[in-house]
Amino acid sequence: MAYEQKPGQGIIFKNEQKKADNHPDYSGNFTDPQGKKWQVALWVKEGKKGKFFSMGVSEPREQEPKREDPDSNSLPF
Repeated sequence: MAYEQKPGQGIIFKNEQKKADNHPDYSGNFTDPQGKKWQVALWVKEGKKGKFFSMGVSEPREQEPKREDPDSNSLPF
């Protein structure tokens, strides 16, 4: 059975492809109680009282379609 995200739930993953300090340490998404989906990004910070998460929320970006390999022979003629 596939995971189905319900309103008020979300999921976060460690960013294994972080290449710069401004890239988030964790990212994921959640669905608000009204059913709207959001993207979330988390950064691990160090403060006077220890480590904490800094968080950013944004509307989901549309995924760019994958480009076909220009060297492939998938021409329509």
